[in-house]
Amino acid sequence: MKPFRLPILAAGILCVAALSAPAAYSEDTDRKIAAFGDDTWALRVPDADGISFQGQANRDGAGGGTAQIMYPAPNMAGFIAALVTHGLINESSKTAERQRIQDQANRILEPYAEILSTLSYRALIEHASGKIDKASSPELIGSADSSSRTWIMEVTPLYVMTPDQRAIILDNTVRVFVNGSKNPSYARVIRVVSPPLAETSEEAIIKAWKDDDGARIRGASSDLLAESLKIALFDVRSTQTADERHRTFRYREGGFERIERAQLVSEQCDRQVLRTLRGWLLSIPSPHPTTCVAPTPKVEVAVSNESGDTMNSSDKE
Repeated sequence: MKPFRLPILAAGILCVAALSAPAAYSEDTDRKIAAFGDDTWALRVPDADGISFQGQANRDGAGGGTAQIMYPAPNMAGFIAALVTHGLINESSKTAERQRIQDQANRILEPYAEILSTLSYRALIEHASGKIDKASSPELIGSADSSSRTWIMEVTPLYVMTPDQRAIILDNTVRVFVNGSKNPSYARVIRVVSPPLAETSEEAIIKAWKDDDGARIRGASSDLLAESLKIALFDVRSTQTADERHRTFRYREGGFERIERAQLVSEQCDRQVLRTLRGWLLSIPSPHPTTCVAPTPKVEVAVSNESGDTMNSSDKE
């Protein structure tokens, strides 16, 4: 009898590991790309007609304990075969349960289905491009398009609405490639959390998102994408490291309080950018927001002194 092999079990283990592991980084993930900028990069936009948008699932208690099963097997090969079969059945059951929970969470999106069906990644990125980096002018390309630019930034955005519908979360997987390379020089998941809506009743929340043909949900989606790309550009180019101290940060996801153990990367205006223990970058509404005010330009007025010489008003002081 031929020896029993475990190709299915091995494949199952690899699939589970791939699903549970954070985004894979290349060996030089943390290498900073000093030349990245200006007209040296292109932005690869997903070709999907719509965008990935889902409800935030609560999986607490999902995929509970597995009942113990007796395995009637005449020999070790039969025992292993029964064990593998049970593992596959159990994993299939967990997958079905996860899908059921996600389908239930997605019901909160039903009032916005028509609006979301009209959104596209290209439109959101084009709308956000003016907010990303005025010093750079990336070329927008599709997944199958080529570019003559040195660097290719690839983005995979996933939008999630909180259960109370008061906030949107973006998880954007960003990878940067040297043009022509298959291995990324940079890879990071960047999560951006929108500020919660002031409205609290479900009726008022739905109205706020849907008013003016969904202008608010379109604007929030575009702003979150722009913020994630700004963070990615800063991280790619930066040579500074995060605050070495890990601290506990509290922030709001809609009406829910979340806690994250992380390092503070930067803080300005109404946002904090953190580096989490998973290596993700997380942009959250600041608990102490400040108003961003552009510096007042110095106004120089030409005046004449008693001798008739021209001088600037700033020269008087």
